[in-house]
Amino acid sequence: MSRYYGDIQTREPEKTPLIDMVFLLLVFFFVNLAVRSQPTATLSSNLPADVQVELPKAPGLDLPRDSTMVLFELLDLHIASNLNRLTAIREQIQTCLVRCKQPPLPDLAVSRFWMATTPLDSLETALNALRSGCVCGKVRRLVASFPIPLSDRRLRAKLSQRLSIRLATLPQNVGVKLHVRLPKSAPVTVLQTLYDLVNSTDRLNPKYIFVRALEEKTG
Repeated sequence: MSRYYGDIQTREPEKTPLIDMVFLLLVFFFVNLAVRSQPTATLSSNLPADVQVELPKAPGLDLPRDSTMVLFELLDLHIASNLNRLTAIREQIQTCLVRCKQPPLPDLAVSRFWMATTPLDSLETALNALRSGCVCGKVRRLVASFPIPLSDRRLRAKLSQRLSIRLATLPQNVGVKLHVRLPKSAPVTVLQTLYDLVNSTDRLNPKYIFVRALEEKTG
């Protein structure tokens, strides 16, 4: 027995939901592509969310320096290049300190990690200018710029003092960026020390703290 369904009218499918779905898929793929193409990786930590921690994958990173940048670098003396350079710098300064009758620098054996607030190449350049003779005033400035051992109980106070001196040389209306270079062996407490240091001044914005890990071979 046949059934009669009447006239079957052809209906076109709704195009609006289809277009919406296509656009959502495009947005999804573009966002994923942008995330995957980022050159840096994120380090998860217990620090506040407004601190940017970037780990470039390229070893031996050399940051461009400008007048608005403050550079801190944590030196691991288990890395041969750091140990050799810092030993040579200390010996040259120590020779001048004896001639100027000044107290000696701390022995490098007191700590594995040393926080440098002045690049080592800048210290080496200043020492080259003293080869003709030790000028006690310049030697005292070198002592004030010599790296601080991480085991120093007054580490935070000394870093704060050096940071204040550096910020005093910069214009008040200029945004200052703090760049920190760390070896992969750096203890986590260093990040907390640096964050507390930034909170001690209103010249640095936590959003402009850039922590970069360097891949170096120990030995």
